[in-house]
Formats: sequence, C-alpha cells, structure tokens
Amino acid sequence: MRRPSGPGLAAVALGALFFAYTVIRAVRVPLTCDEAFTGNYWVDRGPLAALTFDGPERANNHLLNSLLAGASQAVFGRTPFALRLPNLIAHAVFLIASWRLLSRVAGRGVALAGFALLNGNPLLLELFGLARGYGLALGFVALALLFAVRALEAAEIRLREEAACYGLLVCGVLAQLIVLDMFAAVAATFAVSRFVGLTRSRAEGRLRRAARESIPVVAASLFLLATAMPIIVCLRRSGALDFGGTVGLWYDTVGSVVRISLLNLSPSFVRATLAALGTALAALTALAAYRLVRPKAGGRVFLALFSILVSLCAAVQAQHVFFGARFPENRIATVFLPFVVFALAAACGSTPAPFDRAARSVFGAVGLLALALFARRANLTRSDLWWFDADNVHMLEDLDRLRVSRPGAFHSVRLSVTDSLEPSLNWYRRTEEFSFLAPVSHDGPFRAADYTFVFGQDEVEAARRGYRVLARYPGTGNVLFEPPPSAREDR
Repeated sequence: MRRPSGPGLAAVALGALFFAYTVIRAVRVPLTCDEAFTGNYWVDRGPLAALTFDGPERANNHLLNSLLAGASQAVFGRTPFALRLPNLIAHAVFLIASWRLLSRVAGRGVALAGFALLNGNPLLLELFGLARGYGLALGFVALALLFAVRALEAAEIRLREEAACYGLLVCGVLAQLIVLDMFAAVAATFAVSRFVGLTRSRAEGRLRRAARESIPVVAASLFLLATAMPIIVCLRRSGALDFGGTVGLWYDTVGSVVRISLLNLSPSFVRATLAALGTALAALTALAAYRLVRPKAGGRVFLALFSILVSLCAAVQAQHVFFGARFPENRIATVFLPFVVFALAAACGSTPAPFDRAARSVFGAVGLLALALFARRANLTRSDLWWFDADNVHMLEDLDRLRVSRPGAFHSVRLSVTDSLEPSLNWYRRTEEFSFLAPVSHDGPFRAADYTFVFGQDEVEAARRGYRVLARYPGTGNVLFEPPPSAREDR
C-alpha cells in the first residue's frame, strides 16, 4: 500500500480543519433569515409544498435542499444542525472530490495550494455550514467535474464517467438552478471533444457510434426539461428571477465573489486581487492557445477545463443578451470558483519551461495567502451574510428569564420585531425551548406587543415612542425593548 505523500497528509489535515470548522458553525451559528424561511415554508409544510412551489418567496425554495433538509429534520429533530446536515455531507464530498481532482491535474505541491485556495475561501465555508442550496450544489459540481476529468483524460471518452458527470450535474441543478449553465458548458466541451474524436476515426459506423454515445446527455437533458424547466417558468412568471447584476460578467459575477470573499478588507486589496485574477485569466487564455498548437501530456485535461470555463462564461453572457437574464452575483456565483481554481491548477501543470517553476511558486504563495485570510476571518458564532440574526437565541433566552420573573408567566409572550428578524424567531418558537413565544408578525416593530426587538438603527424611534431599553446586543447592534403601557393591548 502506497504511503501518503507530504502534500497528501497536509491536505488531509487542512480538510479535517475546514470540515471541523463548518460542523462547529452548523451547531453554534443561530438559524439565519433565509434558512428559517426555508424551514417555515418549504420544510414544515411538507415535501408537496416544496415540489409544487406552493408558497411565498419561491426563489427561496432550493428544491433538493428543501427536500433533504426536511428528511433530515424528520429523523434528527427540529434543530439548526439537522437542517444543515445535507450541506455538511456535501462539504465532505467537496473536500474529497476537490483534492482528488487537483492532484489528478497538477503536481502535489500545486494541488495542495489549490486545495487551500479553494477550500479556505470564507464564503464557501459559510455556505457549507448553512441550510441553503448553494453548498449542496457545490458538492455535486465538484464531484461531477472529477468524473468529467476522468472521462476526458483518456484517448476515448469514457461513457460511464460521462454519464455519472451528467447525473451529478442534474442533482446540482435541482439544488441550485445556476448549475444549469455548468451543465451546458460541460455538455458543450464533451460534444467538441467527441466531434474531434469522431473526425479522426473511420467513417463507417460514425453515426451509430455518435448516437450511442449521446445517450447520457440526451437522457439528462430530457430529465432537466421535465423537472428544471417548469421550475424556471414558475419562478419567472412570479418575478422570482429578477435579481442579479446588469453591469457585466466581470463586475457582477467575478467582482462580487471576490468582494464578498474579501469582506472587511481594504478596497485597494480587493482591487489588487481583481487585477491579479484578470492577469491570471489572461495568462490562462494565452497558455490554452499555446497548447492548441503545441500539445503535451496532460494538456488535454487543461484544455478541457479551460473549455468548460469559457463555455460557462459564454452561456451566462448569451442568456443576458438573448433573454435579458441578469448576471449571477455573490453567493449564487460561488459555483464559478471551483472552475477557476481547477483550471488555474491544471495550467500550472501544463506551463512550459522555464515559466513552470514561477507559475508553481506564485500559485503556492496564493494558497498560503488564502490560509492567512481564512485565519483572519474565521468565526464560530455568526453568519457574515445574515449577520443580523446572530443574537436571536441570546435574546430569546433573555426573554425567557424576563417572563418567568414577572406575573403572568404562563401566558405566551408577544414580540414585535424588525421584519428581517421574523423568519428566524418564528422558526425557534416552534422548538420546545422557546414555545412560550406567540407567533411573530412581520408587520413592523412597533405593533402592540409585550416586548420589541429591533435593529440598532430603530432605537431612536423607539426612544421617541417611550420604549425602555432592556438589553443591547453588541454583536449585531440589535436592541430589546419593553413598550410603554400605551403600546400594549390587554389580553
């Protein structure tokens, strides 16, 4: 049995660190607004509601995530960890698949740097620890790309690996619709590779062979036509797809992912990162043109990954031009990250001398920088995307202590809140610990109630109305108030 190499052992250690980080966050971070909305409307109401998109805010229903989260909650109980478990499993798959793919397309040192760069990204780590479809889709996409590389690296495309790739991408589409663009990009790359292979084979039997080899992509396309397309039509009719950027692919998609990955860092550092990424992509394009003229061993896989990346960008741009679709931004655009990192790692393995050593050194330095940024931004108690929910559980615990210390403790507690806080608090009130809470309305913070919980920006208005501060929460700036008697109704 072959002993693991130094980079392999380092990848295992990093993978264990990253996975432990997301598991701890899945336990400790309070349920966020979007997760709670999924739980309240697409999980608690049963799988039929999710399958038929029968509810408000349909874009919140990431179908496969809603179904798996519902199954997990049915088995493990009503806890945030149960809802997040499918994404944690997806994270484990992503870690394994990304290392297997990186070590397949580049040397172990470059693979380790790419592993740190990709898996140390704070945005990806956050999404894997939340009950949303983004992390789930990333797990399917990474495994699909591994099968795609295994299929394309051989002299003849391996049909079984190609079929597995399409099957995983179909699951990714049902977790997050943006993966449909990845499906199209991968299918286009397989089609080009297969066409080149057919032109070099004997003329007799070409049509029969082409028909046989097109079965996986045709079957997967028909399945998506029957499942994903009705979802897209439903969302478009309800206006749920009217989000994203309108400036361009670079600013909206690439720029937003870089900006949110480098949250709270200086604008000059963000601009420098974008400039470096632009330079790397330009070098990637030049290398692809060179390898088309001067092939080498391993260059086939690099060209395939580059082709998928280019096809993906072309698919997004074409949708904007022909259908007016907006450019994916922020967390929706995170599925682009694996394609970029995998292509850059493969490029390091395909760079000609004497530039290969410099490329590997730069990529290694970027991997170390990614680890430093991960260490700087790591936290175990709050979401960076939905920060305002971080103190909800603390507030409910304070509210429980207040109610039992006052007359009428057996009554349910009425709470008025800022709109964005309502989904999470309504989810928690259905747990045994916080069942004392009455249904929370999203009609605004100053309706009649026993207590009021608002953003810090609403404190001035609350003070003007005579509300008394009971607690302030420094982590979010949220404030718990007791309304004046005139703002309460008799029960």
